[in-house]
Amino acid sequence: MAFALIPPWHQFDDTPKDYRPIVRVIDNFVRNSKLGLIAEMKVGTGKMLICAMDLLGHQEKPEARQLLHSLLHYAGSKDFAPQSEIDIELLKKLLPGGIQ
Repeated sequence: MAFALIPPWHQFDDTPKDYRPIVRVIDNFVRNSKLGLIAEMKVGTGKMLICAMDLLGHQEKPEARQLLHSLLHYAGSKDFAPQSEIDIELLKKLLPGGIQ
């Protein structure tokens, strides 16, 4: 399993118009950027769950431990079936530091 650390929220403005992160952040109602803390998507033949919070760095907090546990459980379950799909080029643009 791999982890990607990204900013406290992540900008999904370049995703398809109907795409919605699981947990969305509204930083400014005028700008209304598509920001998310937790998101899921299909990429090629795979699935991806993104969490923009540093849950591993806050394991002393029970709420961080529980959220990490719940996300890992969800990602490993049959219920994890993202409906939205993005291509690999958009994924490379969305994730800082690049992917291979």
